[in-house]
Amino acid sequence: MHYLIKLFFFICIFFSFEINAFNPGKESQFIGTTIIDAPKGKDSLTISDPDKAIILVYNQGWGADTSKSRYIRGTDKCFVDFYAENEKEYKMGMLGPWYSLSSELRYQIDDKIIYLYYFCKNRAQEGSDADTLRSMMVNNLVKLVDAFVDQGVPRKQIISVGHSGGAAVVLEAIFKKPDKINSVIATSWTVSGKKPWTADDIQENKRFAARYKKNDDLLKALVYACNKDEFTSYEEQVFWKEVKGVELVELEGGHICWFNLFNDHQEILRVLKFIQSGLE
Repeated sequence: MHYLIKLFFFICIFFSFEINAFNPGKESQFIGTTIIDAPKGKDSLTISDPDKAIILVYNQGWGADTSKSRYIRGTDKCFVDFYAENEKEYKMGMLGPWYSLSSELRYQIDDKIIYLYYFCKNRAQEGSDADTLRSMMVNNLVKLVDAFVDQGVPRKQIISVGHSGGAAVVLEAIFKKPDKINSVIATSWTVSGKKPWTADDIQENKRFAARYKKNDDLLKALVYACNKDEFTSYEEQVFWKEVKGVELVELEGGHICWFNLFNDHQEILRVLKFIQSGLE
């Protein structure tokens, strides 16, 4: 009888863990030229040789159908299909720098392997203000990183990457949870709508700049800003130079100018050096 009671409690704990296990979104998955029939959703969180894995967690931008200003209108789909649809015709560099890191450049750091995880749970959806949505996404990101850590991946080997609204999320995450998020790479950061800006857009940019400049902790972040960005340009992001630990890099072009980043060999070396420095 005593044995049966113990077994009952063990089963209850096991199923409770299964029910409460973090769900990253049914479309979330690892992507790259070496990934075939990638598991999705909860099944995607298992990884072989976790101690050797460097995981780039990608947080997509807030799409054309959603607002980047204070109140969210519209709902984004997960854009992971873009990669799946172009994998067969893949040529070096054609799917952006992070895909290249997990493909042709995956063995460039010591005895580690670089992976790219597309995080579909973090996508813009209407029904809340931008601050609330951003905070929710930060919590989702922390839970995902914790889930990989539970699988045996060292926290310092998980780098959060984000574009546009996703860049705002990863930088908020390392700002609010530096003990959980080790390092981030951000491209085309913005908390404002597309130009011309409203008074609210101008105020939002100033509000975030002031918060970050007051930060006393070292934020290990590599930030790429486009000088002709239709949302928030390099000039409107120069405040990052005053934030401890942040490296700000100016790029030529509009909102997705970073997509061909690795056409410049020096930028490949910069990103690899940044990732490597976080492992020390």
